[in-house]
Amino acid sequence: MHGGELIFLSGQVGQDATGALVAGDAASQAARIFRNVAVVLEAAGRSLGDVVRVGVYLTDMADYAAVNEVYRQNFEARIRRGRRSGWRRCR
Repeated sequence: MHGGELIFLSGQVGQDATGALVAGDAASQAARIFRNVAVVLEAAGRSLGDVVRVGVYLTDMADYAAVNEVYRQNFEARIRRGRRSGWRRCR
């Protein structure tokens, strides 16, 4: 959904291009979700570097470290930029 120049995405799950759920652990599913979101953003002329907010909901907190690593891989450059500009990443 577009709101002015903002793009809102919601309810993403780890599905491949055929709509089938990705096999594997939470990290595999998270990696697929970020790839899917990147494709949608690119189609709208944006990238993951333009993302303002991400909400992640886990059904098992034991998956936190693995999913957080996937998150870090997708937003590492942005996190480093943020540290220089004064905003902080929540832990």
